[in-house]
Amino acid sequence: MDVLANFENLARTPVRRIEGPCGQVRIAPVEELIVERALISIYPQDYPPARECAKKLLAAALLGEIETEWAEVKRLAQHNAYENWNDVKELVHEQAQALQVRSPYHSDE
Repeated sequence: MDVLANFENLARTPVRRIEGPCGQVRIAPVEELIVERALISIYPQDYPPARECAKKLLAAALLGEIETEWAEVKRLAQHNAYENWNDVKELVHEQAQALQVRSPYHSDE
């Protein structure tokens, strides 16, 4: 069931599926959600609710509460549909520092 028509997904990681009382629901991969929320938080203008959502997703990912393929986050952020790698990387570092955990992109520095 697609609530908003077509389900857009550029991620190579699997779409999660949950059976609900009205049928199956597909949930976008966390990697795409992180990149998409980071973009919406600044484009076309600052949108703090999207930034807070991205930070919550990142916190869950950085703390290992949800399996995350960090190479896929980077690939998506560099994809021409998003082109926000620097913003995503900065947000990941910011959240890692706030949580006092190592950023998965630490070696990129």
